[in-house]
Amino acid sequence: MLYRVTRLYFPRFLENRNLQRKTARKIGHFGPSAASLLLVCILVFGFCTQTFANAETSGAQSLPDSPVPNTHAGLQTVTGAQDEPATMQWQGLTVRRIIYEVVSAGRLSPIPELLAQQPGKPLSADAVRESLRQLYASGLFDSIEVAGVPDGDGVDLIFRGQPRSFIGTVWVDGAKGATMNAQLERASQLSAGTRFSEAKLAIAMKQMRDTLAENGFNEPQITHEESPHQNEQLVDIAFKVISGPQARIGQVELSGDAGMSAQSFRHY
Repeated sequence: MLYRVTRLYFPRFLENRNLQRKTARKIGHFGPSAASLLLVCILVFGFCTQTFANAETSGAQSLPDSPVPNTHAGLQTVTGAQDEPATMQWQGLTVRRIIYEVVSAGRLSPIPELLAQQPGKPLSADAVRESLRQLYASGLFDSIEVAGVPDGDGVDLIFRGQPRSFIGTVWVDGAKGATMNAQLERASQLSAGTRFSEAKLAIAMKQMRDTLAENGFNEPQITHEESPHQNEQLVDIAFKVISGPQARIGQVELSGDAGMSAQSFRHY
């Protein structure tokens, strides 16, 4: 019975009959109990080895496949709940329209006519990426992205993002002195048509305070008001200055020989 079980479940250990006979002859002089014990050890070892091999194989098969990274570019749907890349959804479909949400096509002219992705052409991820680069290089955007929405049997593309603001007019009023307002405007270094930013505005305020201090106004109050013109992407800036008290040199007294002449005093 033991031989049948061994033959059924562990054939790899009993296939070599010569080895079995040699083993039996060597252990025969120890008696049947020793032979049985040795055979049981062989069976247990074989069972553990087989179990380990099966577990290792099973574990290798149960490992999940490694995820494949998505290499498609960021064309995102506006209406899709899953936010799947549009390159996967609509690649090859005809682009019906291209819409510009934050900067008008007229202000972008002639860039829309030169974009790599054009209306009436199949949607191409490479062309859309190149179009994004072209639009950003115009200098009219601080950031830009593209979205796609279905349009019949085609797709519409929508370019949107954060438009860049530029300085419009700069006005300074309220400072004491006939030319002080003009001096402060020059000191701000805010030139019309250049890029506007809060950091640049903070630097301008500091430079205006320094100019006032050089003229004896050490405790000024400077406020400003911004007037944006979104269609032109311009920001007008008006500064209101309260100069405060002006530090002055007090009375100068000279002491010395009263008989000293003015000429000799100049050479003193």
